[in-house]
Amino acid sequence: MPKLRAQPDQQVDGAIEELEALTAGNRTMVARRSGPDQVTLAVGQVSWPARVITRSSVSLRDVQELIATEARGSNIIVAQQLSSEAKDLLAEHNQSLRAFGWSWLDRRGELQLNNPKSSGTLQFQGERPGQRGPAGGNWPLAAPSSDGSIRGRAGISCSAALLLDP
Repeated sequence: MPKLRAQPDQQVDGAIEELEALTAGNRTMVARRSGPDQVTLAVGQVSWPARVITRSSVSLRDVQELIATEARGSNIIVAQQLSSEAKDLLAEHNQSLRAFGWSWLDRRGELQLNNPKSSGTLQFQGERPGQRGPAGGNWPLAAPSSDGSIRGRAGISCSAALLLDP
């Protein structure tokens, strides 16, 4: 049976691979791995380190919690979707700071890199998470949809139980 969920370290690895792939060949925006959960982000000639935080979805409440609890420094949130309210709060928080801020990758189609000296936005054609297929390293990410008629953890578990004991 295929994996239903990737481990947290695999989610971060997949997020970093996706950031690198999105910025590959881009002259103005770059992301490259610099540690197990760290990337170096660059916009133009300005570069800075950032910690990668992965989530499936991010709401306004999630952003409020992240801002209150995460260590100071630069962070990049990688999620299947970020609400527009969450993006607005992150942008407002970035403007109120004179230090490194929050960046994000909304897998539906937007990469936003923020630094007090430079920022950049990359819009791309987003896909539904279920259409992405396996990520790098040959391990699948959890997805809300599948190609087959049996969907979700409960459906797969029930099918497996029926196959094991018909």
